Amino acid sequence: MYVADGHHRLYTSSMLKNKNTVFSCFLSFSQVKISPIHRVIKNIDATSFEKARIFMDSFLEVFDEGELKKGFVRISYQGDSFLVKLKDTEKDLFWNNDVFRMNTQIISTAF
Repeated sequence: MYVADGHHRLYTSSMLKNKNTVFSCFLSFSQVKISPIHRVIKNIDATSFEKARIFMDSFLEVFDEGELKKGFVRISYQGDSFLVKLKDTEKDLFWNNDVFRMNTQIISTAF
């Protein structure tokens, strides 16, 4: 038996300490398709991207090179790419969800 947990399920299960029950579903591995969770922001001009990069450089740790691993996201723009380390927010119920942290720390703030 395999148990898969997508980011919405992770988001929901992060609240387990506040809940007595959690909705779940079991499937065979052949019934599961795991897709990447790329985020594409279209129509970003160079000036807007530069402002976003300055924001990220100011508030987050940014690396020109490095291994993509948990807690990091890769940002790419016009052939250039860099890594951003997401802030740890262990007091937040969703601290273990990189998608949530990427959305709140980069996408909704820098762009």
